[in-house]
Amino acid sequence: MTGVPHLLRMMKSKDQRTRVDAVELIGKMGSKGVMTVPRLIAALSDRKGTVSVAWAATIALAKIGPEAKPA
Repeated sequence: MTGVPHLLRMMKSKDQRTRVDAVELIGKMGSKGVMTVPRLIAALSDRKGTVSVAWAATIALAKIGPEAKPA
């Protein structure tokens, strides 16, 4: 996946909306986003602001499915 490194960089942004967008795009990848599971787990603690990155990460992990079992 050529876009995964870019999405992982986006997840480090200071802008919360950018982080949420990155996580949502990873979720749309479904099981193809399995390599991002460790970063999504870390994002579960990102609860600052009005839009929860943690909530987006929860949904993304669910969309990845059984491959996200470590979460």
